[in-house]
Amino acid sequence: MPQTPIIPNPAKDRAAKPVARKEKSNNKLALVLGAGSTYADGQSREMGARPPLNKGFFQECAKDRDASVREILESVEESLLKDYRLALEQNDDLEHVLVKVFSDIHIPRRRKPWQTPKALYSDLLMLLSLKLASATNTLSPSRESGLGKLVSWCLGEKACKPEDVSILTFNYDLHIEKNLQWLGRQPRFRKHGQALFNFPHLYEMEGIEAFQPSTRQGDRAAEISLASPQDARVSLLKLHGSLNWIAMFDSGSDDPVPFRPGKEIAVVPSLSIAPGAVQEEQDPESYTNPVIVPPIAGKSAVIRREISELWAVAEERLRSATEVVIYGYSCPSTDFEGIHLLEHSIAHSESCRHISVINPDASVVGRMGTIPHTKPVTLFPSVDAFLDFMAG
Repeated sequence: MPQTPIIPNPAKDRAAKPVARKEKSNNKLALVLGAGSTYADGQSREMGARPPLNKGFFQECAKDRDASVREILESVEESLLKDYRLALEQNDDLEHVLVKVFSDIHIPRRRKPWQTPKALYSDLLMLLSLKLASATNTLSPSRESGLGKLVSWCLGEKACKPEDVSILTFNYDLHIEKNLQWLGRQPRFRKHGQALFNFPHLYEMEGIEAFQPSTRQGDRAAEISLASPQDARVSLLKLHGSLNWIAMFDSGSDDPVPFRPGKEIAVVPSLSIAPGAVQEEQDPESYTNPVIVPPIAGKSAVIRREISELWAVAEERLRSATEVVIYGYSCPSTDFEGIHLLEHSIAHSESCRHISVINPDASVVGRMGTIPHTKPVTLFPSVDAFLDFMAG
């Protein structure tokens, strides 16, 4: 029988609390972060400025002030209507549309499409990148950031060493990196030096090089300093890729990055996303495409080798963690790979003593597979509720 998730009542019961004793130095924490961790920090913004969700995505694109967003949307809308008889007004769900287009890539069509499936797929990814850029480029870390509070708790109250903190995320945006950089500059954590934000080595991708293309406007995003590699560092495993991981493709090519796994990945040394940056020195003109795993079912089909290697590292970190905190990840049914990773790693871990789930939706526990059957799970509606309980 599955264990009933604990919903703590600080006034009544502290027995269920996983105690964080500061004198311990063998704590190993794995923080699993989903889109909700970024979305929560952007909740005070106007709806159009928040990170986009799958449903209502195209409606938000239509209201965007960026002409390039509206231009791509117009082309996408026309292609979907002519080739798929799909009207976005009735199908305003990015994941639903991506699944249809992706499945068509490997199926020959009887008639020539208005826009080839690969080109349409690439346009959809570019829309996603542009919307995430506009929503998160100006989203700054602060003392009120739930994400920052969690990492502070790990290194402070929980007394973890930087090398014993592993952040696993399915997010493409750079909000986690911003928070790590910001925390590393705070007096409380300066003793850790570059261990909190060991860029780009925190990604744990061997051989990845920094590359800074120019943007469409010809300028360059503000660069950040590259750190020398440190073994004792916080790890950031981005299991669905990142919008600052790029690969080049030619403007005349109909083969977006996910279908050319041999292309080398570079990392842009900036915490400001610049989708579709152009490298004009090349002939024909070359553009960058973000290296991300799109929100579709069956993600394993587009997971590149470099990213699949991160999944193996993530499994090892989850298995060795003494405690796991899952924040803002809703365990969607289409993310079979993500749920299986958690299930396979945590449920059979001999190290993990406790799992904390931070999510206002209590039903998320029911989507965690076998985990609640084998490990004690405590559910919290917010980061503040989690930290208050831990401090009590």
